[in-house]
Amino acid sequence: MFVPVGDDLPSEAPGPDAELQIGIGLRNGRQLRYTPGISPAVPARLIQVLEAA
Repeated sequence: MFVPVGDDLPSEAPGPDAELQIGIGLRNGRQLRYTPGISPAVPARLIQVLEAA
């Protein structure tokens, strides 16, 4: 189950050298950040593990 994510993107665009990351705030207060090039199954499984911990 995924929860809605707020619009808390930075107001300034990252520089050309910055690596793009996706950030997800979990219900238990933990943050999951990852690069979009990985398989969607990886963050989905990590969310399950982190929410259960």
